[in-house]
Amino acid sequence: MGRHPSGSKGREAGTHGGEEGSARRARPARGAASAKPLTAERIRNIAEFYVGQRESSTRMLRAMLERRLMRRLRTLDPESAEEERAAAMPLIEAEVERLTAAGVVDDARYAGMKARSALASGRGTLRILRDLGQKGVTGATAEAALLGAARELTDEVSGTAEATEVLGAAELEAAEVFARKKRFGPYRTEPLPEAWAERSRVWRREAGAMARAGFGVDTIRKVLDREPEES
Repeated sequence: MGRHPSGSKGREAGTHGGEEGSARRARPARGAASAKPLTAERIRNIAEFYVGQRESSTRMLRAMLERRLMRRLRTLDPESAEEERAAAMPLIEAEVERLTAAGVVDDARYAGMKARSALASGRGTLRILRDLGQKGVTGATAEAALLGAARELTDEVSGTAEATEVLGAAELEAAEVFARKKRFGPYRTEPLPEAWAERSRVWRREAGAMARAGFGVDTIRKVLDREPEES
């Protein structure tokens, strides 16, 4: 009965191990696909996939494409990186402009969607404008989106009421949503303490949370100073 020499299997294992090791070394590094050069075609494909997944502002789209470019540039030497960056940045800007001109990316539409969602979920107007600004939507575009969302929330779509009146009413509704979620003000599960110092501490804690959520002082007082309704 023939037997393999004792070293035969070891040599075979060693050979296979070496081949497997070589195969592992030959595999592309993780994320290599995302580090391909950003040609005009690739930028278009990336941008179209991105806006197909979510509503986006122009700043968000531009920032995403620039992040993909930076990921690529980190794999290059400084001179090559600078050359590729100079070539890719105009392509990125052209793609952003193309999708904006086509109406695929629309700051006003994005802002309106975000403003409606934020008011309905209990965020104040100051916070909404700040959040929109971080996404690149500011000035008249952000203010018009907020006012439009406020008119929808308050069912004042005729446009006859003053903007300040509509915004105030919408913010108060949003504040009620926030207070109800957090069990603040008239929605507290326990009455305020009798001791003034402790009562004041609870009020300040609730007011601080509402201020961080973007509500103004007048709105905060209207909600927190209201007595619980009798059930």
